[in-house]
Amino acid sequence: MIVVILHNYYLRGKGDYRMERNLHPVTNIEEAFECYGKENLVPITFLKQVKFYIQNCVQPILVYPKEGDDTKLTYWFLKAETQYVKRMWDATKPKKDE
Repeated sequence: MIVVILHNYYLRGKGDYRMERNLHPVTNIEEAFECYGKENLVPITFLKQVKFYIQNCVQPILVYPKEGDDTKLTYWFLKAETQYVKRMWDATKPKKDE
C-alpha cells in the first residue's frame, strides 16, 4: 500500500518555499479521522475534480487507496478549504452526455 501526503507550498521570493498552512502530517486514514474529524474531511475520487481543486490552490491532506478497491485512489481534502472551490466546480463541472 502506498500513501502520499501532499502539502500546499507557495513560492516566496527567489526559490524560498514555505508552508502556507501548518498541518499535522498523517500517514493513514484512521489517523486523519482522529486528527481532523471525519466530518471535516471530503473524499474525492473523480480525477477531473481533483485536478480542478489542485489548480485552484486546494491541496489534499492525504491520498489513500479507495476503500474496497486498492487500484483507485481517494484524495482527502479539508472541508473548510474546499467550500469556495466546490461552488466554482459546481458552476463549471463537465456535463454528462445525454
